[in-house]
Amino acid sequence: MTDIEKIAQSLRHSIEKSGSSKSSIERLENVLTKWGKKELVLPILQKLQFYFETQRASDQICIESPFVLSQESLSTIATKITSDTDVEITQIQKPELLAGFRAVHKGILYDASAQRYINELKKL
Repeated sequence: MTDIEKIAQSLRHSIEKSGSSKSSIERLENVLTKWGKKELVLPILQKLQFYFETQRASDQICIESPFVLSQESLSTIATKITSDTDVEITQIQKPELLAGFRAVHKGILYDASAQRYINELKKL
């Protein structure tokens, strides 16, 4: 882990603990300016933004299916993937899947589509 990543992680924890991003960022800018490292502020803030976006994405499940699924079906799929009940579900219609579904959560692909099974049979 680079120094920029370490500082961004520390800043993220400080923001989460205090609930105030403005004061934490101002303190960081003051310290880096005092140390003559003001050029590090932008890369640290960019990494911090990446961390918060990644965290937000981890609270989402994207489900692809060949047709529109009911809310009950979406919820059933989501509960098979995570025990988190506060997850946001996004649905995308992809007719090329033929049947079944694909879901992505925390960067992991769960592929239960007919398209995947057909592709695996083609490899044999």
